[in-house]
Amino acid sequence: MAEVNWTVSNLKRDAETGGVSVVDWQASVSTVDGSAFSAGAVRLTPDPSAPDFVPYEALTQDFVLHWVFSHVDRDKIEAGLQAEAQDDPQEGVAFGIPWGAE
Repeated sequence: MAEVNWTVSNLKRDAETGGVSVVDWQASVSTVDGSAFSAGAVRLTPDPSAPDFVPYEALTQDFVLHWVFSHVDRDKIEAGLQAEAQDDPQEGVAFGIPWGAE
């Protein structure tokens, strides 16, 4: 099985406190049989007065992904992506758009 790649694509935060209220995430996998992609958002309730509050400037993707994993069913998402990639043969398939990027 190929490894699922998880990334954080965006953070919505309070400019004054730095508290993150929304994490946009993406997960993807590519296998010899195909590829699959999923994305979503996790809503958080930041508390700047909490002892475990982490300022925006100190956040890392790995740290934020721990928040994501505590709010989503990681195993279910990864299993679904793996299954979708197996059912999505790329042979004879072309991707793209018929117009140029502007």
